[in-house]
Amino acid sequence: MRHLGYTRNMSKREKTDMFKKKGFRSCAIAFLLLNYYFYFLFSVPYVVNQLNSYNMKYGLAAVSMILFLWLIAKSLLKLRVTTPLFLIVGLYFVVFYNVFYSFCKYGIHSAAMIGRAAYPFLICVLFFPMHELLRKEAYGKLAVRYLTVFNIIADILLLIQSVLYYRYQLVFMHIPAYEMKGEIGIRDGNIRITFLDTMILFSLFVSMDRIGNRTETRLHRWNVLLSLGAIYFVSQTRSEILICFVCLVICYMKRNHKINLKNILMMICVCLILFLCISYIGKYVIEKFASVSEISITTRFDELEYYLKLFARNPLGGYGMIDPQRNDPETYKTLVHGASMRFSITDIGIVGQTARSGVLILIWYLCYIKYIFHRKYFQIHTCMSVFILLSSVNLVILDTSRIIMIPLIFSLYEIDHTKNTRKIRGRA
Repeated sequence: MRHLGYTRNMSKREKTDMFKKKGFRSCAIAFLLLNYYFYFLFSVPYVVNQLNSYNMKYGLAAVSMILFLWLIAKSLLKLRVTTPLFLIVGLYFVVFYNVFYSFCKYGIHSAAMIGRAAYPFLICVLFFPMHELLRKEAYGKLAVRYLTVFNIIADILLLIQSVLYYRYQLVFMHIPAYEMKGEIGIRDGNIRITFLDTMILFSLFVSMDRIGNRTETRLHRWNVLLSLGAIYFVSQTRSEILICFVCLVICYMKRNHKINLKNILMMICVCLILFLCISYIGKYVIEKFASVSEISITTRFDELEYYLKLFARNPLGGYGMIDPQRNDPETYKTLVHGASMRFSITDIGIVGQTARSGVLILIWYLCYIKYIFHRKYFQIHTCMSVFILLSSVNLVILDTSRIIMIPLIFSLYEIDHTKNTRKIRGRA
C-alpha cells in the first residue's frame, strides 16, 4: 500500500523514468541470459538451439536488426560521427563486397552458403541501441553490475560442474552436443566446456580494467578470481590461459603505476616462472601445454599453409564468403576445410578471416586495433585492448561465436571515455 501511495505521488516524469529503468533491467537480464545460454540449466528444443547457440546466432542477429530498425522508425536513433560509426560502415562495405564477389564466383545457387557466412555481421548494429541506452551513466553502471553478477554465477556453475565430473562423472549442465550425440569435450581427464568463454572473457577484462584503474568493487575482485578459475580448470584453452596471465600482470602494474616496457617484460618472465612452479609443482602445467600435441601444432601449421595459398590465389576477395554445411556439395566443403576436412579458419584467427574475405578485412581489422589502442581508450581499457590484440592469433572477434564483442567493446569504450572526459572537465 505504501508503494502504491508512493507511485501516486510521483510526477509524470518520475514515473516515466521508473518504467524506463524497469524496462532497461528486463532487457539487460534477457540479453545476458541469452548470451549465457541460460547457463545450460535446462534442455531447449532443437529449433531454439539453432537460433541461439555458440556457432549460430540467427536469433541475436534478428533481434539486433529489429532494435536498430525500431530506433530508426521511432526517430530515436541519433547517429553521431564517431570512429565506431565509421568502422561499422567500413565493415559492412567489406561484407557487401564479399557477398557480391561470392555470388559472382559461385552463382545464385550458393545463396544459402553465402547467407550463413554473412548474417553474423548483422549483430554489429546492436552497438547503436546499446549506445543509446547506456549513454545515461546510471544505466552504464547498472549494466556492468549485472554483467559481473551474471558472470560470477556462470563461473560458479562451471566450477561445480568440473568438480562433479572429476569426482563422480556427473553432468548436470544440458550441453546440446552431449544431449543430442552423447559427445562431451574432455581434456586432461576432466570435462572441457568452452561455450561460455566469450562472455566470461569479456566480463573478466572489464573487471581487470576496473581493478587496474582503482575503480573496482568487491564484486569485480571475485569476478576476476572465479573467471580465472573457470578459464583454467573448465575451458582449458591454452591461449586464453596465457593471455589472461599476461593481462593479470599488466593489471597489477597499471594499478601500481608501473607500466613501461622494461617492467612489463620483467614481470611477465617472473610470473611465468612462478606460474610453472606453483601449478601442481609445474608438472601439470608443463603437461597441459607441451603434451598437446604435436598433432595439434602440426595441424595449425598445415592450416596456415593451406589458407595462405587460398589467399594468394585472390588477395582481394579470398576464397569467398561461404559456409558449407553437411548437405552442400563436397567441392565447397573440401575448399573451406581442406581435403582432410579437418581445417577451420577459426583456428588461425585473423589469417583465416583474411583467407576467406581478402585483404580488405585485414585492413579493417588493423583500423579496429588502432582504435582500441588509441590513448584515450587504451588508458582506461588496457587489459581488454591487450586481450583483443593477443587473441588475433586464434580467437579473433570476427568469428561467429565472438562477434558480439564488437558492439559490446564499442559501447563500453565510448561510454567509459565519455564518463572519464566528464570527470576531467569537472575537476578543471
